Amino acid sequence: MFLVFFGFVLLDIALFIQANKMTTKNSYIIGNKSSQSKFFELNQFYNKDIVFVGSSRTYYHISTNMFKNNNIDIFNFGMSGNQFEDYPDAINTIKKYTPKKVVVSLSVNRLYENLNKVKNPTLIDLKYYFNTNKILFLDGFLSYIKGFHTFLTYSEAIFYRINSFYNKFNINEQINFNSTVGKNNNIIENYADCEVYDIKKNPDGNSNLKCRNGDGILIGNNIKEDFSNNVIELKNLSQNTISYIINGIINPLLEKNIEVIIVLEPIFKANYNYDFEEIINKFQNIKIVDLTKFDIDKEKWADNGHLNNFGRYCYSKYLIELYKNNLL
Repeated sequence: MFLVFFGFVLLDIALFIQANKMTTKNSYIIGNKSSQSKFFELNQFYNKDIVFVGSSRTYYHISTNMFKNNNIDIFNFGMSGNQFEDYPDAINTIKKYTPKKVVVSLSVNRLYENLNKVKNPTLIDLKYYFNTNKILFLDGFLSYIKGFHTFLTYSEAIFYRINSFYNKFNINEQINFNSTVGKNNNIIENYADCEVYDIKKNPDGNSNLKCRNGDGILIGNNIKEDFSNNVIELKNLSQNTISYIINGIINPLLEKNIEVIIVLEPIFKANYNYDFEEIINKFQNIKIVDLTKFDIDKEKWADNGHLNNFGRYCYSKYLIELYKNNLL
């Protein structure tokens, strides 16, 4: 038992050192809030025109260089693997660097659902959990304690690394990969608009590119349409969810005189029916842009939740036009 305990302590120390080593001015650990916040602070991104905050949909859907080419200075703070329950910690970092605007992306259906627990909560996250839902706070606090065991924090990332390594030896998958999008150099040349530092193949067959400017790009098309097309009625906005968003995400920015815009992000074959005016009334004096049913061809989706590189181009182009017309 002592040797097992001692082994885990050594493993935790090694992972902690490696995590710090992997977080630099040019890269960070995708999906890890602390690493991404450190990346942001190392680069000292002051006075950006826009900081985009969201989940993997923001990470993969926003093209920093497209905005840059239109003289709009942004940062993509999309957090792969995280949801809005994880945003307060990111907001706490962002507000120190006084961007002009923060655009927060949400899925409209989440406004009608109860809060989820935060996977790797920080003290900032726990603060707003305590004010909103005491039961989830206790659950989050236990996760916070477990987070001191670094291996648990990075176990999912370690799994995908090992899985990606073994896929390299799968001849059938490798042939399919090469015939679909070509070799790595061709991927970067033909599909990326940024400096790429890592390429890996996802379990669904799509390719995942990581950029040094904080963007991610998905290459491929793996849509599954085996779901009901029945219209889903969204009723009764979740008061806890609304309260958490207002107190943990919106108000800390408004207190720093930072403009906040909420974007209801695109959903593949969105079949939701809801009262948009009711949502507007819940977020007083906040601009809300509803892009839930933004029309993007099936071929421009990487999977049922994320746009591929072609969809990313269309979506970023549309947001740029909204910004130029003062609608974003």
